[in-house]
Amino acid sequence: MALALSWSGRSEEALPLLRQLNREDASDREIAIALARVSAALGHFAEASEIVRRLMSLFPDDSALVAELADIEAGLGHAVKCRDLYLAALSL
Repeated sequence: MALALSWSGRSEEALPLLRQLNREDASDREIAIALARVSAALGHFAEASEIVRRLMSLFPDDSALVAELADIEAGLGHAVKCRDLYLAALSL
């Protein structure tokens, strides 16, 4: 249900459900990424960044996670960090 809500753009409804699922299993990559995306979409960039960074510590060679973090940095207006992260993602 939480993923379906997030995929359909119903971020405010999905957020509490995704947070609960993430608390229950913080290593579930799909739930954590959905939570980070929903958090960022709602302007909770610090939470989104923390989630992605935690996943990056679990999956250090995952270029998709580096790109997710780049997207968050772009949302914050950090163009140089964003560029550097995208370049890092390409090199993995």
